[in-house]
Amino acid sequence: MVNILKSERKDRCIILTTHLMEECEALCNRIGIMVNGKLKAIGSLQHLKSRHGNFWQIDVNIDDNAPKTSIHELEKLMKSLDSKSFVLESHLNSSVWNVPNNNGIKLADCFRLFENNKEKLHILDYSVTQCSLEQIFIKFAREQIAEGSNNSDAATAFEQEVSESKM
Repeated sequence: MVNILKSERKDRCIILTTHLMEECEALCNRIGIMVNGKLKAIGSLQHLKSRHGNFWQIDVNIDDNAPKTSIHELEKLMKSLDSKSFVLESHLNSSVWNVPNNNGIKLADCFRLFENNKEKLHILDYSVTQCSLEQIFIKFAREQIAEGSNNSDAATAFEQEVSESKM
């Protein structure tokens, strides 16, 4: 289906509505995000990431034999990048962090910081990535839920629905 849509879009405008961000990334030249029936963002994938995705996702794996203090020290390291950094996921010695990039921290400085602390914190590997379109979508979805109600259960249900639709 992707190939059919790609071949048919030449000299045409095709409007696709979806919650599947992979489809958007594969098919769309421009992406619009609606919240409560209002267009809140529109642009290319890179434009949306630059304008609305001012955070990095950092995945870190620590050695199984690392002292328990390494996790606390890792948190300090993340907070040194930005005080509003927080854990998105944590499983055993693996964690995924959301690190805002409002202070203009350069990617090279981030890598330098990790390399300088790799042995001290027993870091096996790490990756730093720009936020995904799905993360931007969920950020807007949270705004929609916040505008509609203050029910955090609704936000959790929505995120679960989005996760299940990817399967």
